[in-house]
Amino acid sequence: LSYYHWENVTLGAPATECALFDASAGHTITPCDLFDNQANVDFAMDATTTAAARLLNPANINDNFMKAQICGESTLFSDGKDYSTVRTSLKTQFKLLSSGNTTENALIQKVLNGEITDIKEDIGSINPTTNTPTVAENNVLVFKNTSKDKMGIIWIKSVTLGEKKELNTISMNVYYEK
Repeated sequence: LSYYHWENVTLGAPATECALFDASAGHTITPCDLFDNQANVDFAMDATTTAAARLLNPANINDNFMKAQICGESTLFSDGKDYSTVRTSLKTQFKLLSSGNTTENALIQKVLNGEITDIKEDIGSINPTTNTPTVAENNVLVFKNTSKDKMGIIWIKSVTLGEKKELNTISMNVYYEK
């Protein structure tokens, strides 16, 4: 295959151990591992509300996100390390696909039917431009990491929203260019 395909990945809000995602390796990055793996972050999960789940462009990671990420006894906001690579030099944007758009619906159907063959070819002219899309179960999104010049597709399998927004989760399948 010319792409990676990761199934049933769980991404969590900032107060979890799995808020940051590396699409090349297919796994989340824990707070304690972030400093050494900043350049590997493709996207994160935001926790701005209890009523919704949002994906997050790494360049939009704010102080509140870093304060929720805890390694040992300290937050990443106050541990004295420089996280500017993940917070300022990485950029990933998203496009939530609509079944009402013929081109986008064709890609949705390819994802749902397991017919992805070539990421860039299948995505075609669809252009991701959103930094923090709100997602729901069965949504399909296209994303582009402009720092790595790679594209991917996300199929949201489920969203778990709880009383504490910092603990919300998204379960997803991810397709990503090699």
